[in-house]
Amino acid sequence: MTAADVARLSIREVDQRLLSLRETLFGGSVSTVVDCPLCGTKLEACFESAQILPTTLAPERALEEQTEMTVGAFKVRCRPVNASDMLALEGIVDPIVARQRVLDRCVLTAWREDKPVATHDLSPEDQDVLVEAITGEQVAPAEVTLACVECRRSSQFAFDIAAFLWTELDAWARRMLTEVHLLARAYGWSEATILSLSADRRATYLSMVSQ
Repeated sequence: MTAADVARLSIREVDQRLLSLRETLFGGSVSTVVDCPLCGTKLEACFESAQILPTTLAPERALEEQTEMTVGAFKVRCRPVNASDMLALEGIVDPIVARQRVLDRCVLTAWREDKPVATHDLSPEDQDVLVEAITGEQVAPAEVTLACVECRRSSQFAFDIAAFLWTELDAWARRMLTEVHLLARAYGWSEATILSLSADRRATYLSMVSQ
């Protein structure tokens, strides 16, 4: 799969692949800390990838599938939002500008009374409805339901797999650098030699170094 193919994946498909990658690298168990939105108590969230993977999957759709819909007095032909559309929003903080960017990219044609119109001719309300219709559940994050131990009420928490996996990878990389540093200083081994060791052997040598 090329970079162009990845950019054309739906957001749900991207999340699915990131979850699968995370499961391969770190296993299926997920542990994180969240704040209860009702009372602010910090809660430890522990769950399995399988619990959220089904909610992240979307029905398979052709990459170039087009849909016609009616929004207010307009008829439009559009395509589903994909990863490249989200990348195109990077750095945009104004929601109005972001909304127009999505419409410009995803709306292929629009008509009013059988006459072609530009997306910026739609009212803000119609634009909001259209963006929601284009994105739908494609950009909705996976959610986990937790019961608070303090207020004893259940709430749903959004789980951002991309941000979570990036944090884990960053921590793993820093941990590996520390292990390489300690073993290289203790035994004079090269980085390549240390990284070629299994995790168990590295852990054994590290335990001896710390004694």
